Amino acid sequence: MGKGLSAEDKRKTVLQLLRSSKRPYTLKDLEKLAAKAGVVQNTVKDVVQGLEQDGLVDMDKIGSTNWFWSFPSKDAAARRTKLRQTQERVTSLEAEIAQLKERRDELERDRPQNEERRRALAELAALQAQRKDLDARLELARANDPETVRKMQRAVEEAKRAAERWTDNTFALMDWLKKSHGMPKQDILRQLDVTDDFEVPVYVAKAAGGR
Repeated sequence: MGKGLSAEDKRKTVLQLLRSSKRPYTLKDLEKLAAKAGVVQNTVKDVVQGLEQDGLVDMDKIGSTNWFWSFPSKDAAARRTKLRQTQERVTSLEAEIAQLKERRDELERDRPQNEERRRALAELAALQAQRKDLDARLELARANDPETVRKMQRAVEEAKRAAERWTDNTFALMDWLKKSHGMPKQDILRQLDVTDDFEVPVYVAKAAGGR
């Protein structure tokens, strides 16, 4: 069994049938005609609707029946419409460009590139660089602000107390495991995933190593 027509081929086939005949068809008649040209009959309705949505096929209801047609002149009319819209867009853009050029010329007249303006721009650039440097210094000063340092010290003290509290809790747990289950110290350390130097607080060990 041969391969059927693609969706695009179906569109081209139906459109060609309408334009070559130069007459309107009901959907039922168009389905029969398209089927002879290789388009599956139950797909013709969707194809025609797609062509109509794209403006390639016209439809009018006469009585209770829908009639479809597409005359060759429709392409020419569509091209003329597209050309007119493009020309209108070009005219609009040209007017906009002319206005922008005029505005640019006005600004250049109001702001001549003389020596005074160049000096002012150079001074502005220097002031902007100076402000950037001062902002960096201010940020550094904030980092060394006494209140900031005090907050950091309080945070360190709180962290030390928390570490000591959890250390005490861990010791209590180790003691309970030893007394209740008779576990050797090495087994307890392994189960808790801690090392032999656990009994020495980390910050104390670091301080001792720095001396």
